[in-house]
Amino acid sequence: MRTTGLSFAFDRDDAPVYISRAKCTISGPLELFRKGDNRYIVHDLLNSYQGATRSSISSGILYILHVLDNRLHVNLSVLCDCIEDICSAFVIKFRMDPDLNKFPLHNVVLPCNWLLFPHKFTAEKDTKLFLMGKLLDEIARLVEALRVETSIGECLNFSEILDYN
Repeated sequence: MRTTGLSFAFDRDDAPVYISRAKCTISGPLELFRKGDNRYIVHDLLNSYQGATRSSISSGILYILHVLDNRLHVNLSVLCDCIEDICSAFVIKFRMDPDLNKFPLHNVVLPCNWLLFPHKFTAEKDTKLFLMGKLLDEIARLVEALRVETSIGECLNFSEILDYN
């Protein structure tokens, strides 16, 4: 995730070309295949970061849902960056919809880094509210799990944590 994010941040035009040459974009471990449609989730990640298709927001949400549902090992900071990128694209697309908003970004306060990438401003993106709802539910579950783990760590000393696990 981090390498893909950095690639698109610094070289948006050529990133898809050299990322597609990496072996990990062709195949990987079974845990990276989504059950049901057997789709390789790395393609969802790349689609999300490219932002060039109508389904790029949905692809990003499906990628994050797969990572969270299957408890794949991932750096929490990188995961949060990926979630932020997907949520920012969703908010910007939702607010840019001319049917919903006469003045698209009026009265919306956004971090400036959300506005840096032009791929977020293309109007031809599908935003599926039910997928965003599932993502928000999973984020809440993750935050609760982190809160519980933190409170256990505060209440017990190190040896008690080892005994607890």
